[in-house]
Amino acid sequence: MKRITVIIFLLHCAFQIKAQNTYSEAIKQGDAAFAKGDYRVAINKYFAAEAFEPSKREGIKEKVNSVFDKIESLRKDAEKAKSSAIKSEKKAILEAELARKQELLAKKEKARNDTLISRMVFLNNRGWVSNLNSKSALIDNLGNLITEYMFSEPGFLPNVNLFTGYDSYGNYCLIDSTGQILLETEYIMLCNNSSILIKSHNMFTIIPFNFNWDNLDSQFWYNSIGNFCEGYTFVNLYNKFYLINEYGEISDTGYDEAYDFNEGRAWARFGDEWVVVKINKPKVTLDTIIGDKRKQTINTIITYHRFSSQIIKTREVNGKEYSRDTISKKRFSEVKPFHNETSWVKDNDKGLWGKINMDGKYIISPEFDSIESIDIKFTKVILNGKSGVIDENNEIIISPVYDEIEYWVDSIFRVTSNNKIGCIDNKGKVLFEPIFENVYQFRDSTFLVCSNYKYGWADINGKLIIDTIYSGGYIFENNKAVAYLNKKPFIINKRGELLHKLPYTNTSLFSEGLLWVSNGGLWGLIDTSMTELIPPMFFEVRDFKNDEAWVKYHGWGLISKDNPEYIIPPLFDDFWYSGRDKELWVKAGIKWGTFNKNEGKWNIPPFFDKVYNDIYGNVCVQKGNDYYVIDEFGQIIIK
Repeated sequence: MKRITVIIFLLHCAFQIKAQNTYSEAIKQGDAAFAKGDYRVAINKYFAAEAFEPSKREGIKEKVNSVFDKIESLRKDAEKAKSSAIKSEKKAILEAELARKQELLAKKEKARNDTLISRMVFLNNRGWVSNLNSKSALIDNLGNLITEYMFSEPGFLPNVNLFTGYDSYGNYCLIDSTGQILLETEYIMLCNNSSILIKSHNMFTIIPFNFNWDNLDSQFWYNSIGNFCEGYTFVNLYNKFYLINEYGEISDTGYDEAYDFNEGRAWARFGDEWVVVKINKPKVTLDTIIGDKRKQTINTIITYHRFSSQIIKTREVNGKEYSRDTISKKRFSEVKPFHNETSWVKDNDKGLWGKINMDGKYIISPEFDSIESIDIKFTKVILNGKSGVIDENNEIIISPVYDEIEYWVDSIFRVTSNNKIGCIDNKGKVLFEPIFENVYQFRDSTFLVCSNYKYGWADINGKLIIDTIYSGGYIFENNKAVAYLNKKPFIINKRGELLHKLPYTNTSLFSEGLLWVSNGGLWGLIDTSMTELIPPMFFEVRDFKNDEAWVKYHGWGLISKDNPEYIIPPLFDDFWYSGRDKELWVKAGIKWGTFNKNEGKWNIPPFFDKVYNDIYGNVCVQKGNDYYVIDEFGQIIIK
């Protein structure tokens, strides 16, 4: 009996040792599988160990949980990697398209340099050819050289059968069909349908199409030339102003001051006497304003040497009659150009501004300290330091009671009083009195406003629809806007409800349902559902208009929201829309020209230093120290 007891005890110990070895083995195998990343085997081994040793369930549970934690971590890493791969793929597509466009441009440039035949059209059996150094020569229709390869940027003037180009010294030259350089100029432009405008040595002249170039030395040269109206304009010659026609013939004596023509009329001053010059083909008349009518005929023209005031020749021009009507001497000390047959004038006795009609009668009495055109239809008037507005019908639509007035968006005036801002429409209706510290933008029937350095939104009548509690924000579009709360951006609706918290530090305003976003570096694009459309890759961006937006990568380029390819490669330094039939100006280097995005070529080559709109909506350009109004072909309308 004692022996049996001993045997049973030894068997029990053996089973305990076997169980212990199997548990330890299972744990060891599970840890090894976990380290190798074989998580299925690891979990199975851990559960096997639990079967061997149920008492150690809690420790085994921790091991199993660590496997599941690792699996979850790997799943998140995989999702991040997938998202990153998608972003990289989109970025690669855009960069590949940019590389393709640049390669195409390089091939075009190489093809241009490899050919000897210029793209210039032959003119009267003359044309340009270029060598591999991009220098051009004039040739005849048989290919014979007329000039050496010495010109760059070759061109031609078909109206006068002449050619243009820059010589090796950088002078812009006028060249005849024999290759002779007629004149070194600063620029040459068509100024009307019968003549060209030339600037040389800071002097101007008008050359008719049928000009005899043998008479160049006796040509009229002026310090400046105004805008042509019905074939006439004023020129400035040594601080005297002369009326001339489109053929360069002087038809009046010198005035001490003259304004450009507007609506066929121009102010001119002779001593203290102001007259109004009116174009009335075929004669030039000076409208009756006040005083006795006087008529006289000028039969001589004084011709000046190019660079001096020496009189070298006179000649008669018959049949040029004009009448000059006197305005009372010293009646006006200053005048403004005509608009709707009226003109603002400064009364010499009162020193105040009023408005007269073509009979010289005041239609607005001289009572304002100063005036300023703020739009073609509106004039800002100042009285005792306060601002008001008069419309084109000569009605006071805003009384001069405000500290400042600004003509704003959507035909709204923004008015300031005691450092508060209000708004008035262009009919003079007060939308709301000056109650806000600032009023920034208006869209979707709401204003973005500021009070106590906090931002909110108000309706068209200035009633707050969202309290001023935000640290920043943008205007609404389709009931959505970006608002900053504690400097964190959110998307809100007009009820002030927070729709989305944006995981970015900077955003744009909504434009066509899209939002540019950034975390302080590059800009990317998302839609209202927070879907990323373009990964962060642009240095600067602009709002979408008509499904297109300008972006800055290497330079400025144009993209579409529906196509990852560039409409215009990012190669330009700046861009500007003139408002004239979607006319696009782009800046290449330091010069401006117009660009055809559909054909990918220049309409007006980059030639101008500056481009802008005047208050009448005209496209104005600057070249050197001179300013012009030009048409869509780059031809001068007004200087």
